[in-house]
Parts: sequence; structure tokens; C-alpha cells
Amino acid sequence: MGERFRGTGFKHALINTERDLLGSLSNLVDLHVSGTENFDAILKTPAIIVLFPHTSHLDSFFVRAALPKTVRGRLTFAAKASAWGEGWRSCAGRLVTDTIPLDTDTISTNAFTTMIKRLSAGDCIGISPEGTRTLNDIDNRPFLRGIELLLKKTDYTVPIVPIVLHGLGDILPKGASLPRIFDGHSRRKVCVDVGAPIWYRSGMEKGAITEDLRQRCISQYKRPLIV
Repeated sequence: MGERFRGTGFKHALINTERDLLGSLSNLVDLHVSGTENFDAILKTPAIIVLFPHTSHLDSFFVRAALPKTVRGRLTFAAKASAWGEGWRSCAGRLVTDTIPLDTDTISTNAFTTMIKRLSAGDCIGISPEGTRTLNDIDNRPFLRGIELLLKKTDYTVPIVPIVLHGLGDILPKGASLPRIFDGHSRRKVCVDVGAPIWYRSGMEKGAITEDLRQRCISQYKRPLIV
């Protein structure tokens, strides 16, 4: 489904302009982006895998809004086909982000092939390591090994950029239908912390990369935010 909203050439540019305009809606909250010092390293790499622990339907929207424009234009999110539900929510989800639909909790062969093609073409892939939204504390979130398998398929030529988000669980948590933008008379605060690219190598023990990423995300989530 996401392919239908991707387009090429002029159409692709037009769609990204529309998504950037919709991205300006992120200013409805009190948005803070940290880790911008990592943008230079990110921009030096043609393709990246963006990894973000997943709490809210709005995660991908704010991940995209926080990244440099040249990355936003090449960014596709892997997400359950049912992630946005049906009707207007499904349409809205595909309008604000480009997606590769996953049919189940596991990454299908077709989805893997599509992601590899995108990365080989210099595009960027966004993926949540838990495979679904969760309200569990960051310490109690098991990461699936899909990201490790994806790295192997790329021959470890693509770095991972970890991004952690704060505040979206209060705005649109799992199970909620409408966002809660305000806390009383004040806009709710959302913080997006963009980490530096991480490169891995072949030969590591099975599961080692997944666990290393989990520990890195925990540390990144817990460190003091500079806003």
C-alpha cells in the first residue's frame, strides 16, 4: 500500500512536500529535538536504518519530522499492515509516512526483499525493534531479531541510527483513539533524541547485535535530555 503513495520523480517530490507540510503539525506540541550534532555523520551515509522503540501511532510521524530533509525524503517505515486500522486512519497513516506493510508480527520475505532494495538504492528504512507498540518500561521491552537479520542481508554495509522518543505515550498511547495535545492549558512536551550511526560487523554471536542495540536504546532513553 505504501508504494502507491511513494511515486517517482516529480510525483515523489510532491508527495514529500505534502508530508513535510503535514509534518509541521508537530509544532502543535512542545517539540524538542536533541542529537542534531549527529546529523553530519548521518548525512554522509547514503542509506541508514532508523531504529526506534515503539510506543505510539505518532512515533513514525515525529521520527520523520526530526530528521534532516534529505533523509526524510528517502525514509520508509516498516509497519504492520493493520497498524493504522482501516478507513480514515489508514489513509492518514499512509499520507504522512511511506510504509512497507508487514502482514504479521514477523518480517515476510517480500518485505525483506523490498527493504533490501530500498537500502541498496540509498534509501532509509525505519523500523521498531519490538515489532509493535508497547507501554512497557524501556528496560522490559524485548527486541526482535529482525533488525539483526536485516543487517546480515545488507552485508553490514548500512549503519543503524537509534532514535528514542519521550512524551508520545502521554499524547497517543496504545489503545487511545484521539491525541491529547494539551495538559491543562499547556502543550504537552515531546522530545526526540537522535543517536549517532552505529556500525556492526559480521561474526558476532547470534543475538549479540539485538541485545547490544537494546542496551544502547535503554542508555539513550535514560540519559539526561538537553532541551
